[in-house]
Amino acid sequence: MSSVEYEAANIIAPVLNGSGAKGRDRILAIEITDTSARVDLSGLIPEIGNGHYLTAMADGADVYFAFNNADSGTVDDAATDDGATVCWKLPVDQPQHFRLVQNFHWLVAKTASGTALLRIYVSGCVSAEEVL
Repeated sequence: MSSVEYEAANIIAPVLNGSGAKGRDRILAIEITDTSARVDLSGLIPEIGNGHYLTAMADGADVYFAFNNADSGTVDDAATDDGATVCWKLPVDQPQHFRLVQNFHWLVAKTASGTALLRIYVSGCVSAEEVL
């Protein structure tokens, strides 16, 4: 089993921020509004640049998002075809697991209306020794 397969098969629970869990103690709650905005996750989750698996869940409203490799771009929940603003929908209260493409740590996100909290944490476990 490769390290990527191991990490995908071993999703860990969120670990309290500041607990010293080897880079896994980062739970984010990012406010997302109905205006497309960008957030650099690399400064908030140091492990994000390593291509680790993340778990994300939206509270309050569906979140429309994509990742970029630069502080640029917007997303549009109504965009169609394959244009630059087409994005993925994260339905409210439905967690999704995904692995980031290396260097694509800029989150570009919005809601269709209202405000949401986008909760994200590094959920992949690279090895049994890595967990606390």
